[in-house]
Amino acid sequence: MKLMILGATGLVGGHVLSKALASTAVTLVITLVTRCMLLVPLKKLARLALY
Repeated sequence: MKLMILGATGLVGGHVLSKALASTAVTLVITLVTRCMLLVPLKKLARLALY
């Protein structure tokens, strides 16, 4: 499943992002962000597209 998250650096969006990256059912996560996302572990960045 592909997932798009708007506001992934906010409180709710950050929680949704961490759950999505932990799930094996999610193959790609696309996010629209305005702040830096340094809290995402590097091994999970392969499935994350930042715009």
